[in-house]
Amino acid sequence: MLNPITKAQLDKLTDNHKNNKDFRIMTDAVFVTRDHLNEFLNGLPTNCDAIKICFIRHKTPPSDTRILEAGNNLTQLSLIFVPVKNTNRETWTSKEVTKKGLIPTLCFCVPGIPDEKSTGHCPPCDT
Repeated sequence: MLNPITKAQLDKLTDNHKNNKDFRIMTDAVFVTRDHLNEFLNGLPTNCDAIKICFIRHKTPPSDTRILEAGNNLTQLSLIFVPVKNTNRETWTSKEVTKKGLIPTLCFCVPGIPDEKSTGHCPPCDT
């Protein structure tokens, strides 16, 4: 899902993974359609020179049965693509690039959002 978010929202998503690394990883792969990826890439700010790929876990709404829960109402491992401007290519430290004050991201398998035709997890949740 193409999703402009704040830095605080990005930090929360990445912290959901960083603070729960003991959760088992059920995700074998994530997928994005070529069209959806191209839409993301074509909309990037011009000062972006790299994409940071972050490991994340979403909060799981109780009604969403498409995505496996790993614990603490958090999903299985997922990804988010974040446009960045690199400051050091030896340490790969970077600064997120914003567009109109928000970070334009490509977020995989957002619970509660019907984007299963654009992004997906493997394995999906058994229903």
